[in-house]
Amino acid sequence: MAKVLVVDDEKPIVDLISDLIEDSGHQALKAYNGRDALEIARREMPVLIISDLMMPLLDGFDLLIAVRTESSLKNTIFVMMSAAFVNDVMRRDPKADQYLAKPFDLDTIDGLISKLRGTAPDAN
Repeated sequence: MAKVLVVDDEKPIVDLISDLIEDSGHQALKAYNGRDALEIARREMPVLIISDLMMPLLDGFDLLIAVRTESSLKNTIFVMMSAAFVNDVMRRDPKADQYLAKPFDLDTIDGLISKLRGTAPDAN
């Protein structure tokens, strides 16, 4: 079972993605801003972070920078999603592992989750 952190300031989006994650047998962690997400990531060490770009307190790009600069988190898979991607964001370093445009296709999220098999240690 992999831990997946879902970060978005829109609760319905967090709930929808979290339900997909849990239906696939993984653990969904939820955060509604980047600052809380970073605290959860440090504590829970998720395999995957799916984060919105535009959020209060700490936006998705600043969260990505924080994740990539912490040795314990730097290899975490990071997927950035947004309704308004700007090419400049996608060209900045560090880069996210994947970018998703909102509204996203649920099959795309399912595809991300299906790649998690074998990426997390057993939670025994």
